[in-house]
Amino acid sequence: MRKHLDWEPEVPATTPSMLASFIRIEKDEKLHTEVNAASQLYYVIRGAGKTITTYEIIEWQKGDLFVLPSTISRVTHKLRKDDPEFGGAALMWVHDAPLFEYLGATATAETFEPAIIQRKAIEDCVNDLRHDVEAHERGRLGIIFGNELTQQTKTVTHSLSAIMTVLPPGTDQTPHRHNAASIAHVVSAAENEEGAPFKVFTRMAKEVDEKGRMVNPVNVEWEAGGMFIIPPGYWHSNHNESSEEAWLFSVQDGGLHTHLRTMDLRTARGEVERLKAGHVRSIVP
Repeated sequence: MRKHLDWEPEVPATTPSMLASFIRIEKDEKLHTEVNAASQLYYVIRGAGKTITTYEIIEWQKGDLFVLPSTISRVTHKLRKDDPEFGGAALMWVHDAPLFEYLGATATAETFEPAIIQRKAIEDCVNDLRHDVEAHERGRLGIIFGNELTQQTKTVTHSLSAIMTVLPPGTDQTPHRHNAASIAHVVSAAENEEGAPFKVFTRMAKEVDEKGRMVNPVNVEWEAGGMFIIPPGYWHSNHNESSEEAWLFSVQDGGLHTHLRTMDLRTARGEVERLKAGHVRSIVP
């Protein structure tokens, strides 16, 4: 990411406006987190536990997603149930602290309320999409998470957006791009035979040619538990050449870009058609 953007952050950061970390909680352990951020997002990778905040106590388990606004004091995380395979619990933690460090600002306002989206609700939504013909035509079953208190951006917090993408077997997407950076966690993907090419991957490149094909693309292989970044503005597409579904959870600074009207979501096919017609458009909110 930094290599491609010629970007050297002065503070810990995964992208210019987001920092992603992993939290591991062991048995009988209290783990404390404290950060100058307006939005915090947690995705439970394994195990079950509870998070104690000044707002409320949130109980969570594997596959759940929850968000917190600015917190006046530190947040405490405790284990309730060990993961049967690895022990303890593990969470993906993403927040917008790098943005506040850049601005020299302190996050103090409560701009939304804590919220949890449980695994069952996510799976129910995916099951509904399995019967949606248009979703299959788009080449993915995708859920964009929302929050009742972010009506302007319709994102999970006012600065962060979160998406669960399910790729059916045989998925071969056409390229698209947007200005939001993506931090992606592979929830599940078919296991790969040693030495064989990966069958599930994201292809990305800086540009496309006159036929909408990516120029000098790289393939980022999906492996369960892995994580990768799609830099802002990069053309990318997801592919599943295996016989199993693949699941990907992504966090973007999409709430911020939606508010600024700078998301600029485009498809390669649409761009080619416009250029053939002699049209060049400006940024797309």
